Amino acid sequence: MHPNEDLLRREYDAFAREDFTSLDEIFADDIVYHVPGHNPFSGDYQGKEAVYELFRQDRQASFRSEIHDILANDRHAVALTVVHGARQGKILEDITVHVVHVVDGRITEAWFFPGDQAASDAFWS
Repeated sequence: MHPNEDLLRREYDAFAREDFTSLDEIFADDIVYHVPGHNPFSGDYQGKEAVYELFRQDRQASFRSEIHDILANDRHAVALTVVHGARQGKILEDITVHVVHVVDGRITEAWFFPGDQAASDAFWS
């Protein structure tokens, strides 16, 4: 397994367990998370604390990701996932591509690409 595949798998595992101590070891201090779309959560989250606050809000929505596969090289890792969420009577099931940039063994930047952006926006709005 490539080290960056392992790193991204560790992120998903830590997220599922709400283990921010482990995430501290995975993320660079100045990480940037890019969340696409047109909903209250869309935008760029800069720094660990901003990303952790986003994660806390995800958890309030009973949000989880199933990894289908992860591809990695020395600079990037890409997760192919199926996301599931329940929030305020709304249900989300969609595919998502999650791309991360890795420097010195830490995730420095992340981008998400939902399969159905309109469904994602409706769920988070």
